[in-house]
Amino acid sequence: MFNPTDIVTLEDAKKACAEGRLHATLMMAEELGGEWRAENILYLPLHASAAMDAATIDLIAAVRRGMIQVHITPTYHHASFVPTAITIIATTPRKDVEMVRIIEVWQP
Repeated sequence: MFNPTDIVTLEDAKKACAEGRLHATLMMAEELGGEWRAENILYLPLHASAAMDAATIDLIAAVRRGMIQVHITPTYHHASFVPTAITIIATTPRKDVEMVRIIEVWQP
């Protein structure tokens, strides 16, 4: 059985990806300037990766409507490489919040 608390190193995360238990996903999508660099990669179970993809589509739409501030914040529990949640916030130039998404990944 998959236990996110067992994924405590980059090697663990990459192995879980190779086994199909996790998926490497960009925190900030390439369409928004994100790059495949270590600090922009999240290791997520497939359900959370799909939710992140759906949120990215909404985020791209929000940016096209004029959102200029985008904050994507993963929350981690202890040493796990798998976040427990991801918070996505997009705001207007006047700091009005346009979009808020919280993706629940797993419960510690």
